[in-house]
Amino acid sequence: MAIFRKGYRPYSGPRSHVPAFYVIARQGWGQALKSWSLRIPAIIQFLVFSGVLTGLLATLSLKEQLDGQVDKMGAQGKLVSVALSSLAELNTYARTFYELTTFLVCLMGIFVGAGVIANDKRSKASSLYLARPLSRHDYVLGKLLVVPGILALLTLIPGLSYWLIVGLWQEPGETMRWYADNADFVERVVSYAGILTCSMAGLMLLVSSLAARSGTAIVMGLSAVVAGSVISSAARNMDGTLGSYLFALGIPRNALREWRSIEGIRGFGSRWQPDEAAIWHVSLALLVLGILVTLWKTRSTEVTE
Repeated sequence: MAIFRKGYRPYSGPRSHVPAFYVIARQGWGQALKSWSLRIPAIIQFLVFSGVLTGLLATLSLKEQLDGQVDKMGAQGKLVSVALSSLAELNTYARTFYELTTFLVCLMGIFVGAGVIANDKRSKASSLYLARPLSRHDYVLGKLLVVPGILALLTLIPGLSYWLIVGLWQEPGETMRWYADNADFVERVVSYAGILTCSMAGLMLLVSSLAARSGTAIVMGLSAVVAGSVISSAARNMDGTLGSYLFALGIPRNALREWRSIEGIRGFGSRWQPDEAAIWHVSLALLVLGILVTLWKTRSTEVTE
């Protein structure tokens, strides 16, 4: 007999058409949003976002004012205009924002993901989750979506907001043309968010399924990030495919590659750039590993009778 039928009258009312995995994911999102370990870093990130946006808009405004006076200022005015044009680049300010906040987002992912599986194991809730009509595939998929759902909001919304606001700042009639000319910025934001969310989701699903408590999972997650960063730093001196794959082990350094590889604002101290395909391969492999280990750890808990 399935666990949910022991001591309880079977439910006979109308059934929801919402997928079971989504219900589990929604519960995880709700718990995460109530946690001060997420709220406080999110507030800090918003303050950084506001400060960078203020600097960007102030630079754009100053550039507009000087553009009409360049001819009057002669050669000096042209130099100032060129300098402001480079400073007013959207990529420059976006990179500054992500450089300042990516590790903070990584910490939020660790705190959110640490208890995704570990807390259920500690409270013996896994047996209830994995009784019919839920399956372990529903359970793992629902838990898998918790960290990406939170991190997607923290990475996509700021970058896309910069893009939308700067586009609206353009001259009348130029907004849509500017959006089309800067569509690659959206691709860069999405790629950055995808690499970071895949890496963190896989890592935290893996450590949370292996740890007995969320505190242990936090320590394991931080240790993995530090170890990956050390390996990634060493890989900066290694060209070729091996160097790219070793570099990809560094979270969140692997995601920042999207911004540090922009021509004109390189950030690695050399002309070598790690291969983006290698970074995606490692991120997806980590995600698959987290899923497989969690499925394996829950195989003996599922109740199917």
